Amino acid sequence: MISVLLYAVLVSAGFPGPESRADYCMNVRLEPDSDMVIGTSEIVFTNGVGFPVDTLWFHLYPNAYRDITTAFGQDLEAVGRYCFRASDESDKGWIDLSDWSLNGIPVDITVDGSLGFISLDSTLNPGESVVLQGDFKVKVPGFWSRMGHQGNTFQITQWYPKMCVLDENGWHRARYHWRGEFYSDYGDYTVILDVPEDFITAATGSVESVSIPEDSLRRTETWKAYEVHDFVWAASPDYTVREHTYIYPDSLGAGSVDVHLILLDDDEDHWSEVPAIIDSTLLYYGEWYVPYPYSDLWVVEPVTLMAGGMEYPQFVFSGADIPLTRALEMVTSHEVGHQWFYGMLGNDEVDEAWLDEGMNTFSELRYMQRRHGFSGNMSRTPDWIMEISDQDMSLLTYATGTTGGEEVPVLSDATSAGDGSHPTGFTYYAKPAFFLRMLQRQVGEEDFDRIMAIYFNRFMYHHPHTEDFRAIVEEVTGRSWKDEFDFWLRGTGNADVRIASIEPMDDSTVVIISGDVPHDVELDLLFLSGNDSLLTELALAPGIDDTVTVSGRWHTAVADPFLCMPDRAPWNNALPPLSQIKPMFLPFPRPTHQSLWVLPFPSYAAGSWRGEILCMSAAIPSYMGGPSTWAAHASVPFENGSFSDWGAFYHAPLLRKYR
Repeated sequence: MISVLLYAVLVSAGFPGPESRADYCMNVRLEPDSDMVIGTSEIVFTNGVGFPVDTLWFHLYPNAYRDITTAFGQDLEAVGRYCFRASDESDKGWIDLSDWSLNGIPVDITVDGSLGFISLDSTLNPGESVVLQGDFKVKVPGFWSRMGHQGNTFQITQWYPKMCVLDENGWHRARYHWRGEFYSDYGDYTVILDVPEDFITAATGSVESVSIPEDSLRRTETWKAYEVHDFVWAASPDYTVREHTYIYPDSLGAGSVDVHLILLDDDEDHWSEVPAIIDSTLLYYGEWYVPYPYSDLWVVEPVTLMAGGMEYPQFVFSGADIPLTRALEMVTSHEVGHQWFYGMLGNDEVDEAWLDEGMNTFSELRYMQRRHGFSGNMSRTPDWIMEISDQDMSLLTYATGTTGGEEVPVLSDATSAGDGSHPTGFTYYAKPAFFLRMLQRQVGEEDFDRIMAIYFNRFMYHHPHTEDFRAIVEEVTGRSWKDEFDFWLRGTGNADVRIASIEPMDDSTVVIISGDVPHDVELDLLFLSGNDSLLTELALAPGIDDTVTVSGRWHTAVADPFLCMPDRAPWNNALPPLSQIKPMFLPFPRPTHQSLWVLPFPSYAAGSWRGEILCMSAAIPSYMGGPSTWAAHASVPFENGSFSDWGAFYHAPLLRKYR
């Protein structure tokens, strides 16, 4: 009875529960001519949960690329991608195992696609460890997802026989899908890489030693990584290395991080701004949460962006360098930010993806706002051409995702999005990011910072769950947040806040705010008149309109001006509606504004020079979830004897359904 009670205490929400552990020693050789990685592995696995097990489970992720019958192959065809089916065998991949033993006794590993298992002769009891040893070969595929090679540039990720997570819920055996990520146990890694001498490498952790035997054309490196839950590496003769050391201020402990920027272009102007982006991310996340605890950070330019940027412990791929935008900065800060939400806090990225992607997107919005201001922080153009912010883009994703009704809740299996049945960006990134913005606004900055400090101090190098985070929120605030967490994370509902009316009087202004909200919320309310502004706040309850009267004559009222609410229709948050007029060079919609894009240009037709003008107006195009779209054009000749032409169309949806 005492042991049962003790176990119940250990797994109580708000504190780390019993967890297993997997430590790895691997010796691997890269053979570029055959696209092979050949290696040996020793795994020390410790059962850290409170019950015995009679089976050991492994991830064999490279088998996802073996043929179209895998979960990954089926996902591709479910969304109409048949290139994998049509590809040559040389572009596919796999992992084969041989000569494995358990505590020195030969064992058979049963392979089931991207999973493998060993049936034990006797149970592995709580606290006991086993040593697994064996050989493996990996055929590195072309790029279909995250692992692959292009020419002699190899990105080796999810590549080795890897223990599935064993926690209080049992074994987590998610297969490799097109969408969704991974869940792994913490451990220490020693990895010996044998590569061609002219290849430059990057990997999780730090290089402990390098040796080049005399008259050899190969190089051997020993890498060490501690308290991480994965190990990845990349190798290429085409890499260029830039390095610097970031030193934290004294207020954050003055620790240092060796930053390694690995590029495929040796032009000194290429990615010249990225070191400052990395340093800013290390500083901001260090101030908000906890300083980066590892000694090395590797940021690698990918040879191809099959999955956009991608995070791994102490190692990220970053790309998306789009002209006239800060896309490269946004992606780089987001991926480096995953060193906190995924790296230090090893949450379940399959069943609780919001704990890394949602929290990190929330932090990415904080980063862009702090470094470049609230408005226009994603665009490098003058405001009269384009003014778009990171929070505008996330709100656009959110509003678009609510268009046809939410298919699944935030707390759902993220790999299930692989068949295209629901939008990953909405479900696991945008919606939880705005949920956290709302939470931060409701609890206040000071309490929110305390929540995050406790969260990191308790769960660094552990596996936090949603109920752990909620327990800490309730611990700090002293009240239940069950209804809010259930509605936004376990349900598929949404909300809408709108200004119903504004009535300026001689010396005061009366505003009625209406809202479809599921619970009490506190909102900011901004009044505008010319260059003057007034900021106040209000409390909005479900089913009740709120009337706010302020002194002074104001012409515009804006509810939730700082975008802290998961709002399905942000274009109705202001009266009169906020508006913008832009040239139709970069017509990116702002979900909070009614936009008018205009493109005038000359033409020559029917023997006459003509003046042409195109116009389009929308907050969000109707097919993306907006209320309506209209467009118009006019063509007028400069001389008599030719015809004028004009026309317009209006589009409003009658039925919406996500597909």
